[in-house]
Amino acid sequence: MIAWWGGESASGSPVSDAIGTHDGGFFSGNSPANASYTPNGKVGSAFAFDSAVYVRIPDAGELRPSKLTAEAWVFPTSSSSELQAVIALGAATSRNVAWLMGLSNGVPQFVSQHLGSGALELAAPSPIPLNAWTHLAISFDGTFKRLYVNGAQAASQSVSGVLVYDPAETPLTIGADLSSLSNSSSPVSSLISSATLERTCSNTSSRISRTSDGSNMTSGAPLSIARQRDNRLFFGSALACLDGELRCYSKAPRC
Repeated sequence: MIAWWGGESASGSPVSDAIGTHDGGFFSGNSPANASYTPNGKVGSAFAFDSAVYVRIPDAGELRPSKLTAEAWVFPTSSSSELQAVIALGAATSRNVAWLMGLSNGVPQFVSQHLGSGALELAAPSPIPLNAWTHLAISFDGTFKRLYVNGAQAASQSVSGVLVYDPAETPLTIGADLSSLSNSSSPVSSLISSATLERTCSNTSSRISRTSDGSNMTSGAPLSIARQRDNRLFFGSALACLDGELRCYSKAPRC
């Protein structure tokens, strides 16, 4: 796993990466904004987005994986015909996103930019409910794009080209997208909890998903795991690469 933004306020940084160094902050447009959290998260607290604020995570090479999985728990409070970004890595010099997981009319979306193919959109067959928690995940393994809703694959698409990232410095965003001229766009009205970014396995046969009690789920689907941190139990998800052992991601104590 590359980063895990749980949606909890932390001393020293408005937005803390629980497993790495990719901390960030809240913004409104291009200006820093007050932190926006709610205690009513999926587990613990959550980011509270009202289409006015969003989170920026400073650009880093580690946040630009060639194969990725991004996940989050979402609690949308309003729907829009415009694309609403849950988590994304956009572009500083154009309107082309490298990748984006979001909603449009409540329907989960996976938008990504690929060499030779341009922007490719993948959508679930139906919307998710308002004012309820839903787990969303997207993955790209170099060959296929996949979109998951509550752990079940909702859509997939064959892709021939690699992901295209803007060479200019571009922050990762939660709760909005970042397009040309550093303008925030695609804001979402939603609570968001446990947003994560991971590297996806390149070989689908080496991927398997397990629930926290060890039982198998759909091969290649997100993995629900329990993390112990500061004497509190947090539930997140990760796409596991199996190389002889099931990897468990957390800060100390190790699981």
